Amino acid sequence: MALGHLEPQYELLNGKKRYVQPIVHTMVLIGLTVLLVFVVILMFSVSWMKFDDSNNQNIPIDLVLYGPQKYTNSETASYRAHAFAIASKYSNKTSWTAKYKINLKNRINKAYNLACYYSIPTDNTSNTLQPDQINASLCTHLIVAFAQVRNNSVYFKSSLDTDVLRQVVKLREINPELKVLLSIVHFSNGSHTNEGFSDVVASKENLFKFVSNVESVVREFYLDGIDIDWEFPSWPLLNLEEKYGFAKLLESLRDQLPDSLLTAAVAAPLNIIDYSYEVYALASFVDFINIMSYDYHSYQWYFPLTGPNSPLFSSENESGYFRNLNINSSIQYWISKGMPKEKILLGMPTYGHSFKLINEANNGFGSPASGFGIGNSGFVTFSETCDFISHKKATTIFDHDTRTPYTYYEKDWISFDNENSLAYKAEFVASLGLGGAMVFSLNSDDYSGLSLCSSSVFPLTSRVKLVLNDDDL
Repeated sequence: MALGHLEPQYELLNGKKRYVQPIVHTMVLIGLTVLLVFVVILMFSVSWMKFDDSNNQNIPIDLVLYGPQKYTNSETASYRAHAFAIASKYSNKTSWTAKYKINLKNRINKAYNLACYYSIPTDNTSNTLQPDQINASLCTHLIVAFAQVRNNSVYFKSSLDTDVLRQVVKLREINPELKVLLSIVHFSNGSHTNEGFSDVVASKENLFKFVSNVESVVREFYLDGIDIDWEFPSWPLLNLEEKYGFAKLLESLRDQLPDSLLTAAVAAPLNIIDYSYEVYALASFVDFINIMSYDYHSYQWYFPLTGPNSPLFSSENESGYFRNLNINSSIQYWISKGMPKEKILLGMPTYGHSFKLINEANNGFGSPASGFGIGNSGFVTFSETCDFISHKKATTIFDHDTRTPYTYYEKDWISFDNENSLAYKAEFVASLGLGGAMVFSLNSDDYSGLSLCSSSVFPLTSRVKLVLNDDDL
């Protein structure tokens, strides 16, 4: 009887197991799913909080989602525009404002530098600006862009790069006063890295190797100097090793090349200035800085509104940090940080930024946009803008607040600079008595002079030179 009684109980237990196991499995799967969703939401929330600067960190959400390889092949201007746009979200300087609006009627008459970047063409066809087309007397300095940094040495992508560099140096035969520099570029890509300048400043051995190699390059190509374009040390992750390493890099280059020019291309947004630079080192070791005072506004998916590429002053309807996204604020902040005026060259663009409007009837600053407009990733040369204005019968407005023009036709919208807006910028230079102006770049100016709105070859750069030398606004 006992065994007979136990058998049904055992079968009943097995029956319970058959019913309980699927329920347990289902509950475990539901629990794991909920946990996974929670982790994903938590990671995204942390990433977004960092992106939104709530923890005083600033990581591009694109970088969080796609990694640093997303930026590997980006163009110079494209990366800078993205970095500047990220800086506009970083609001730790909203309480700082420029002390005053510079009076353009006051002028300090002296000799001003005009440094012009010349981007090495990707080929030697007639579709790109060649060295023999450059007016050797147009600029006081020609900065050939770019060499890169690899294995703690100066790296040229091809023999074409070195051939072009030699051809530019030969322009001194036409104008012996011309100074030719080589710009060396590196992008930190928003993350700690063991490449480029980051690797150079990581150890004394790496730094010594790089500086020695730079000296060899200067001698080999008979250069007048070197321009360091690190975009941007320590930004946005506050890597003090990079920030102070950049200062040490400049000091080492100055010691190794005492008779050569040493310049640095530096950021305009206030937040990047604070994160990236020891201003005392810049003031002590460089001959001048080239402030990249453009790309203040460009199309970004997280802030899809139109805005001026290189505004001289803020617009009346701007508030908070956006009131600092202009040349007047950037220059005054650099000066307030201790950079001598005479070592500041104000950067001026010869290109514009395009947007695709959502509603063509809403076409001023701050209008919603759905993406890039004409040009390559929203970058438009002056010749392309001239063609757009001439052939599309576009409406062109000159905004008095920002001293910049913009043009639109249907849903295409472009912020750009013309001779008039650059004349205001040149007057700004003369009103403050800065060291001069920098133009980026000769390649995107109308070097052929064939556009319908061009008065000559290199019309934009020529107007800057004219106003710097004489009051011709």
